[in-house]
Parts: sequence; C-alpha cells; structure tokens
Amino acid sequence: MRAMGRLGLQWGWVCVAIGLIWSQSVLAQQGPAPTDYDQALQKAKAENKRVLLYFSGRDWNPFCVKLEREVLQTPEFQRYLQNNLLFVELDYSVRTLQTDAIKKQNLELAAKYRIRSYPTVIMVDGEGKEWGRLGYIAGGPIPYIDQLSKFKAPPKEEKKDEKKAEQPAASLPAKL
Repeated sequence: MRAMGRLGLQWGWVCVAIGLIWSQSVLAQQGPAPTDYDQALQKAKAENKRVLLYFSGRDWNPFCVKLEREVLQTPEFQRYLQNNLLFVELDYSVRTLQTDAIKKQNLELAAKYRIRSYPTVIMVDGEGKEWGRLGYIAGGPIPYIDQLSKFKAPPKEEKKDEKKAEQPAASLPAKL
C-alpha cells in the first residue's frame, strides 16, 4: 500500500511538471506579456482604463499555472481584457531571465501592494490605487470576469472617528 502512495505522489509531480512545461510553451506562443508598470499607468490615464496587475510565480506555483490555463489564456478572458483593461505581468519565477530593472520594479510592487501569496491579481486605476484583488478562482473565465466586474470603485479607506480617539481616559468606565 505504501508503494502505491509513493507511486501516486510521483505521478502527481510528473503531472505538475508537464503542466508547467505546457504553460511555458503556450505563453511563449502568445508573446511576452507587458511588464512595465509605469508605462501601463500612463496608458491607463490616457485611455481612461484600469490596469490588471498579475503577480505570478508560474515556474514554481501550480495555482499560477492553473489560473493562466483556465482563465488568462482563454479567448473569453482575452476579449474582456482587450475591451476593458490593460494587463501587466509581474513575474517572480525562479528560472525566467529578467533585467535588474524589472526585478527591482517587481520587488517594490510586491511590497507596495503587500503581496502575500501567488497568484495575486490586483485591479488598479491610472494612479495605481487599488480597486480590488483576487487569487485563483476555479470555474474558468466567466466567474473570474464576474468578480473583476464587481470592482466598480476603490475600496473606501476606514476613517477613525476623531471624537472617539480624542476622548480622555477619564471618560472610560471605572472598574468595579
């Protein structure tokens, strides 16, 4: 029984490796995704569009591979993207060659947007203000597009009630 478990695990890794290789070949056929954040923001301002930032680790994260295969590379999603958004890929792959400038940009953006997991997809406006974020969602392009369509405006920042913050400690209930 243990041998069967090991064999299943080995086949699982083989499937992941095949998926990674397949996704790399499909992406190579489509050409490189835009990677310049500042240029995308300028274009977004000029065209009055939002930007979809895709924080990816495709050569080590199976959920990035799934998101690309099941959503990002589909004709439905590509049409939605072309009509509504600009796209920037911020890749954190281990084996992908990148210029020092791109590596620096990607690290700064991961810190700015507080990226904690991959994939992370963030919609921003031309000022770089976040409108919403998603990770991997199963179900293909339609549920993903539905979620993106809900990002109508930047989330409101919570404002602390200044009156409450300024109350003196004496106004707190006394201990019994």
